[in-house]
Parts: sequence; C-alpha cells; structure tokens
Amino acid sequence: MKMSRLKNLARDESGNVALMVSLALPVLILTVGGGADYANQLQRKSQLQNAVDSAALAAHLHYQKHPNITDAQLKTYFDKHLKGSLTPKLASTITITQETLHLNRKDDTLRAWVKAKSPTSFMRLAAINTVTLSTFAEVKSSPSYTEVALVLDTTGSMEGPKIAELKKAAKTFLNTIYSKLGGGKPETFKVAIVPFSMYVNVGKKYRNAPWISVPQDRTFKKLHTWNECAKWECTKYAYEWRNHCWWKGGSDGGYHTKVCKKTFDKVCKKWKSTPITPCIPHVWWSSKVLQWKGCVGSRTYPLNIKDEQYGTRVPGVMNRPRNTAYPASSMKGWRWGEKNYCPTALIPLTPLKTGRDKLVNKIDSLQTKGHTFIPAGLLWGWRVLSPQAPFTEGVSWTEVKQKNVQKIIVLMTDGQNTHAPDRRPNRSYADHQEANSAYADQLLTNLCNNIKATNPATGKPYADIITITFDVSDPNVKKLMQQCSSLGSYDATSGQLVKVFDKIAKELVQLHLSQ
Repeated sequence: MKMSRLKNLARDESGNVALMVSLALPVLILTVGGGADYANQLQRKSQLQNAVDSAALAAHLHYQKHPNITDAQLKTYFDKHLKGSLTPKLASTITITQETLHLNRKDDTLRAWVKAKSPTSFMRLAAINTVTLSTFAEVKSSPSYTEVALVLDTTGSMEGPKIAELKKAAKTFLNTIYSKLGGGKPETFKVAIVPFSMYVNVGKKYRNAPWISVPQDRTFKKLHTWNECAKWECTKYAYEWRNHCWWKGGSDGGYHTKVCKKTFDKVCKKWKSTPITPCIPHVWWSSKVLQWKGCVGSRTYPLNIKDEQYGTRVPGVMNRPRNTAYPASSMKGWRWGEKNYCPTALIPLTPLKTGRDKLVNKIDSLQTKGHTFIPAGLLWGWRVLSPQAPFTEGVSWTEVKQKNVQKIIVLMTDGQNTHAPDRRPNRSYADHQEANSAYADQLLTNLCNNIKATNPATGKPYADIITITFDVSDPNVKKLMQQCSSLGSYDATSGQLVKVFDKIAKELVQLHLSQ
C-alpha cells in the first residue's frame, strides 16, 4: 500500500516538472533569443552609424567644394550618399524613418540625425516586432593644411622619353590636386618642387642668406713668362683618317653610349720650336674663372642629414671643386682640372606655393643632366617643408599640432646613387665628387629615418615620405626606397608614371579633406 502511494507521488511530481518546463520554455527561448536579437541590432546600428558618418563627411566635403549649394540640394546629396553607403543586406532589412540634416554655415558645422526601424526575430514572442535604431553624426570644419614636396630625379639617365613622362606625370598630379579641391580652400594645399642630380640648386638670390656660405665669384689672372710663351708650334700639316669618339646620352647611366666616326682630318706631322705670336712675355691675361650658379653641397656629417644648427652654414658649390691642401683664397685652392658637376640644366627649387600655373611652368622647364645623389634631393625636400630657415614657407610646428597638418615628401628616382660627399685626401666633403654608392646609400637610410622620426613638438613625424622608383631594375634601390617610405612605395615602369602620380594625388586630397 505504501509502495503504491510512493509510485503515485513520483508520477505526480514528474507531471509537475513537465508542466514547469513547458511554462518556462518560452521564457528561456525569449531570453536566449533576445540576446541574439540584441547582438544583431547592435551590429545593424554600428553599420548604420558608419553609413551616416560617411554620408555626413561626404556632404560636408561637397559643401566645401560648392559653398553656394542650397540646403535642399545638400540634403539630396546626403540622401544619395547614405543609400550608397548601406550594405545591400542592411538596406533590405531596415527601414529609414527619419533623416535630418542641419548645416550651420557660420561655424561651418554639419549635423545629421538618422532613425530606422529594424525587425526582430525572437523578440516577437514578446510582441516586440521592431526596434528603433538612432544615429547622430557631426562634421566640423577646421583649418586643414597639407604641404607636399615633389622631389624629382632630373639626372642624365632621365634624358629623352623619361623626362617627358615625368613632366606629364607631375602636371597630372597638380591637375588632380586642384580639380579635386575645387572651391574647398585651395590655399591650404601647398606644393614645392625640388629637382635634384648630384646637387640641388637653391637659386642665386640666396647667395647672401645667413644660412649659406658661398665664395665670391672671381677671375684668377696669371703672369706670363718667356718660357710659357715659347711653345711648340706645328709648321707642317698633312691629312689622314682619324677616329673621333664621343659619349651620347646621360652621364650617370641610362642611355650612356659611345659613338665613333672616322673623319679625314688635318694633323700635325712635323714640329719646330718657335715662340707662338702674338704671345708677349710679362703680360696679364684671364685664365681661371670661379663661379657660383646656385648649387649647394653637404655640411659635414651628421649635419648633412639633419635640419638644424644652421650656424654651421650650407656650403655653396662652385664650378670647380675645392682642394683643401691650399687656402680657398689662392689659385691653388681649387681643382682646376676638374668640373664640379653643378649643371646649369639643374633649375632652382621652388618653395611651397599655392595655385597650379606657376608650378606647371616650373615642371615644363625641367632638364636632365648630372649624376645621382638621392640624399641631396631628399634633404632639401625636408627643408622646404620645415618652418625654419633655410625656407620658412611651411606652417609652424604649433600649427602642425593644433590643426593636424600633413607634411609629405614624394621622392621619385630612376636609379641608384652614384656619387657621395668627397672624403678623399685634400678633397672637400661639401663637393659630391666621390663615386661611392655604399656611403650614399648609408646616408639615404639615415636621412629617411631622421625625417620619419617623431617631432617632440608635434608628436608626429617631421614629414611622411612616399617613394617612387621609375624603370629601376636594381633590387637594392627598390629596397632602400621601400624602407624609406612611411605612406607607401610605388614601382613604375615606362608608361605607368602618370597613373602612379594621379593615384597619389587622389589619396593626398582625400587625406587633406578628411582632416
């Protein structure tokens, strides 16, 4: 009897548990499913917020380019961009119920409010069919500045089609920049042009600047003696075939080829010792001319890889290299048998400027000549961006910090370093006469690191670097340029340079407008 009662009690309790489970199951499903619903809604809200942010930024940039646009037109632009920013899945799931756009033209601030209904899944069990997703975005305009130095290789190996392609690419860069800026305060985007070969030409107008040291142009005269006038004079001539050879193309590689031609020339066959007339003993005559054409060399290491301490002046490079065994004031203070290759074809650099036309004219005047020393161009690219002397067109470090200013060097070369500062005996470090690629590469690496280092005054790099190699086959050059860059490195072959410069320009404009 007792046993049967216990069995009945057990049956009764199992029924109670089943009843409790059946009653609790919807609650359990709602709890677990509600959590999944909540996670889905958070994801949708995040995606909607991203789309609203993107549309608000695009609308504000559109207003900057078109300041006379009406509020209704701007709202239409915002709507279109918002719909385009939604993912297809999100656009098919939610229903936008409210869009509010307000532009304060006085303080240049745009605000956007967007609400949307989002369907639920498990929460329908609690009669909650939709939830409201609310988002807000604000875009404020603050003075934003971007400064770019185009550091361009114009060495002899760039002769011919390559310099033509570079000119087209650099002009495309400018056209893209200023067309994209439109009416959006183009004065806040400045560009400098720094052509380089072995040296950089800063321009003759800086000859007496406090940061440079240039010897005076002068003509050394020499007193003739009788022995100098008693030269061997050819008194009998004949004709014979002789080979004449010359070098064609760039002087630092590239198209550098030897060409020979046989011609029938008059040559000296017999000599007689007689004084050459009208050479008169004991007279002065012009013999050696020392000139400065605007080129600058290197300060002693490590100042040649730094933008500081201009109490130690930048040396002007004369048309003849220095001979340190003698004082520079004497005729023997210069190596008259050698040319210091500061080619007249190397046009002066252009400091930071706004506007397109003057910069395009400079690009059109680019010419090719000379050997390659990449650090020369890179260093002066840094200097034209710096707010301190030698050039002061760049915004101050205080403004860089307050306004999030971008200072960017675009460095382009078509080959390896071939020359470096001269460390040989009786030579001057200022002159880039030594063919020492390894030392030049070392200086390039150190200089890149210094430019990319954090400026304690701003918490940002002194400048960011974008590098371009053009028709370069040497893997070491490509590696050096890749390691030098901080915002990207590009490798272009013939026919691709325009596309590369255009891409960089578009990215820089987007970076500028999104500050």
